[in-house]
Amino acid sequence: MDVILNRYLLEANERGIRFEYDVKLCNLNSIDDMDLVTILGNLLDNAIEAAEKSEDKTVYLETALRNAYQVILIQNSSLPPKESHGHLQTSKADRAIHGFGLKNISKCLKKYNGDLHWEYDTDTHMFTVTVMIDTISYD
Repeated sequence: MDVILNRYLLEANERGIRFEYDVKLCNLNSIDDMDLVTILGNLLDNAIEAAEKSEDKTVYLETALRNAYQVILIQNSSLPPKESHGHLQTSKADRAIHGFGLKNISKCLKKYNGDLHWEYDTDTHMFTVTVMIDTISYD
């Protein structure tokens, strides 16, 4: 987690994006390292890319333990996301080679009885992704 966080802090700083975080008690040790990189890496790549295109240029990461779930919350400033039938669509021109990040995250989350929920607030122009992982049964 430290390595991933440090990488994205540096990237955000290079792109002029304010990156804040609050990493609280959250036991992600039972998640395979590659799965954790897939989940956090794709979410933070998307957050930084969207924030860079926005006016506010902000990313916020929080982890917490809520009931029996490990929770990862990522918020970022964003232009309105492109979606179709409730599914996010890539904003990149070459869709044949882009748009697989959330699908890969979903595959990883299935292993851990996890779920992903996203929403966009049109008033604040903030995009929020909440990941909940039931890691209790994997400890």
